Amino acid sequence: MISRKREGMAAFAAPLAIGLLILTIIPLLATVAISMTQWDGFHAGTLTCAGLKNYRDILGATAPSASPQPDRTEGLGSRAASTDPLFFRALRNSLAYTAMVVPLELMTALAIALLLNQGTRCTLLLRILVYLPWLLGGVASLIVWSWFLNPQFGWLNAILRAIYRLLGAIAQWRSGHAAQDWPMPGWLFSPAGCKPALVLIHLWSVGGPALILLAGLRRIPLELTECAMLDGAGRWGRLRHVTVPLLRPVLAFNAVIGVIYAMQSFTESLVLQNRAQHDNLVFVSHYLYRTAFESPYRMGRAAAAGSVLMVVIAVLIAPLLALSRRVGWLTDQPQ
Repeated sequence: MISRKREGMAAFAAPLAIGLLILTIIPLLATVAISMTQWDGFHAGTLTCAGLKNYRDILGATAPSASPQPDRTEGLGSRAASTDPLFFRALRNSLAYTAMVVPLELMTALAIALLLNQGTRCTLLLRILVYLPWLLGGVASLIVWSWFLNPQFGWLNAILRAIYRLLGAIAQWRSGHAAQDWPMPGWLFSPAGCKPALVLIHLWSVGGPALILLAGLRRIPLELTECAMLDGAGRWGRLRHVTVPLLRPVLAFNAVIGVIYAMQSFTESLVLQNRAQHDNLVFVSHYLYRTAFESPYRMGRAAAAGSVLMVVIAVLIAPLLALSRRVGWLTDQPQ
């Protein structure tokens, strides 16, 4: 009887194991192997063994100078030097973007989930409106956001100008002085504002994590909340001592997925990048793409960059998983 159960489990697990081998393990090993070669990716005759040279080229580079060159015209794949300092900048950009977007995504998704869990008459409509941007994401959405955040004719800066005029009129009426000229944010067309603008665009499509957290909220027993209310706990107390501890598995899942997706961001960098940003929106995935598929084609260096990115993501996720096991995030029991 036990052998039949094991045979049945093996039969069900076989398709998953085959898919994991073909779609994950073999490409991973191929990436590591290609990273130790010099290859243009097209002609087998150009394939030569390079050892760890590609890793030395990207990891042995010194940090770029602090003064950016606004008129620089050379591409990411046209550097003549053996080292590539732009890889470090791309890695810093990815880490900074991940550190900014993941906590804000978790807090925003939790706030939206708590709002949707109230059970009002418009709950179904609100769920549709929250989840709709998640479905409509993509290149078209990014282009619309680039128009919306344009510093000259974008709607967001137009709203800010109206607010500034109103505040200036109030200040002039109260003090009698002329209104000061407040600076307008450059958003995607400035080195300092491009990452906050990208975070704002990402938070627009936070409906997916919010619905996952909403499903977690629906699993919290109502008796625990009622007991906390009888003990005199207010809304903040129930949120801190009941809701959040029971949501730890869902929060851990969203955090891990958020880190992976943020570190692998590619479309945003490809579509929204411009020279005014001074390479502050170049992420590792974008660097990898341009190194591999723009002349001179260096598939080996791109594979090395992908391997380093994989290690960095594993290093970022490992402490989170270890912490989740220690405090019980991967279980359904609060600590």
